[in-house]
Amino acid sequence: MPRNEGERLSRMGRFADMFRRDEFEFSEESAATFSPAGLLMLPMANLSPGATAFVQTCYDDNWIRPDIDWPKWIEGDEAESLLSNPALIARSSIDQLEHILTALVRRDRFNDGALDHAYRQGILTAAVVRCAQLAVEQS
Repeated sequence: MPRNEGERLSRMGRFADMFRRDEFEFSEESAATFSPAGLLMLPMANLSPGATAFVQTCYDDNWIRPDIDWPKWIEGDEAESLLSNPALIARSSIDQLEHILTALVRRDRFNDGALDHAYRQGILTAAVVRCAQLAVEQS
């Protein structure tokens, strides 16, 4: 657990370089298979070690806020604006970043692959870059 807000921002911001690397893979989709009983097992997104560390940091450092009604927020105008244009995330407040990360990480729990999609759309990279910028501003 970080000691202060600057450390929390810095810990999240450390993912910026990783996420910007061309060779970084956020996740890999497993193939559909059949169970021994003949049931279809749907494909799923398996997070890479770096992506797993990112999600764990979201939880460990309280970026995932239980007080945020993320299903309601994600349907609202602010989410529509931010999630449809990652460039706007460059001016996000800490509260907006918490809403973005809470909504995306929680949505992935119910919609496998949603977090990978957010990564491919540049949303997660924009969020961690903004965290890195805010960490520098607070130091």
